[in-house]
Amino acid sequence: MLSERMFQVKKYKYLIIGGSVATVAAVEGIREIDGDGSIGVVSYEPYHAYSRPMISNYLMDDIELEDMYYRPLKFYEKEKVDSLLGKTVVKVSPDEKKVFLDDGDCISYERLLVSSGGRPIIPRINGVDKKGVYRFLSLDNAREIKASLKGLERVVIIGGGLSGMKAAEAIISIGVRVSVIEMMERVLKPVYDETACGIIKALFEDKGVDVLTSSQAEEIYGRKDDESSAGGVMLKGGKKVDGDIVIMSVGVIPQVDFLKDSGIEINRGVVVDKSMKTNLPDIYAAGDVAEAYDILLGINRPIPIWPKAYYEGRIAGLNMAGGNEEFSGIFAMNSADFFGLPTMSAGIVNPEDDSWESLVEFKPEENYYKRIVLKNNKIDGMIMVGDAVDRAGIILGLIKDRIDVKDFKDKLLDKGFSIADLPASVKRARIRDVALA
Repeated sequence: MLSERMFQVKKYKYLIIGGSVATVAAVEGIREIDGDGSIGVVSYEPYHAYSRPMISNYLMDDIELEDMYYRPLKFYEKEKVDSLLGKTVVKVSPDEKKVFLDDGDCISYERLLVSSGGRPIIPRINGVDKKGVYRFLSLDNAREIKASLKGLERVVIIGGGLSGMKAAEAIISIGVRVSVIEMMERVLKPVYDETACGIIKALFEDKGVDVLTSSQAEEIYGRKDDESSAGGVMLKGGKKVDGDIVIMSVGVIPQVDFLKDSGIEINRGVVVDKSMKTNLPDIYAAGDVAEAYDILLGINRPIPIWPKAYYEGRIAGLNMAGGNEEFSGIFAMNSADFFGLPTMSAGIVNPEDDSWESLVEFKPEENYYKRIVLKNNKIDGMIMVGDAVDRAGIILGLIKDRIDVKDFKDKLLDKGFSIADLPASVKRARIRDVALA
């Protein structure tokens, strides 16, 4: 048993599990109030916090590792952070106020932040343990894939979400053929509507990517000369899609396995209140592992996006150090560039019924698409593709502040729509918010 072993014990006033942007924000929040309290950060990765969305850029040699870090490495020294990298937490014991690591070490804490992020979903299909089957979530995943691509002819990607499509873009861009297998009837379905998905799919196909929708992977079969190595993917129905390697990119779920038996309340993710506290004293959670209040859906749920992780981490850090801040809620937001085509979505993009109203402008020949989803004269969602993203910021503000747009609804699709088109009362509030930011 862990409790019966001999441990090397470290002690910190503030201990943070995870190496994400939420961790960086928490450190900054703590240091705003407490300049000297000891801070320890333990992360299973051997790197400081970096941008996961940029691993596709790293894969295609568009960026160096140093440019992926959220903060310069000197940040951790300046803020007096003890970084315990390449170490995995296997157990949290709130009664003892201790955390146990896979190498046998034990860390005690006064206040704990869980910001362990997410882990990849592994589909239940035969062959996932073969050589040449990779995940696409971390920098190490990207490094492994990058090293394996030399001399390959074709790659199969299971999953047509944001990370899967970005992996496809990176790999086709370096001259390797790619097939994307997506179980749903269109790629990127949770993020965009049918029109936007169609624009993006056509763009990928024009670049040479074979996009297979409504296709379910049943088995990763082996190579003819080596059954233990991946040779491609068998689809339901019997079709074979050959590939020298297979990349699994079907989504993430909150990384909460190590919290089993801790007493910390977990639903889909760690349950927190508006101050980012869990149900147990002196334990907080933030980032992709925590459930956040969705201001549009009116429920708490995991929302794996950068702004949420940063805001939650900052609030958690401030409150761990004695502050009294609250997280007001957020909504889903996604932004991605595909082969130079900018795209953005936010809020409700696939309304469930006709109680929502949609304002739409579509110019197929320009890959220009703008859709604004409203209910009761308040914007609940938006999709922007191409040059339409230029005015995304002001629409995001109207969603966040739940502004009634009745008096200027007819201008929302205008290419030049700006803060100048808002009523005076709304304009003053927006200007004040910008000044205070």
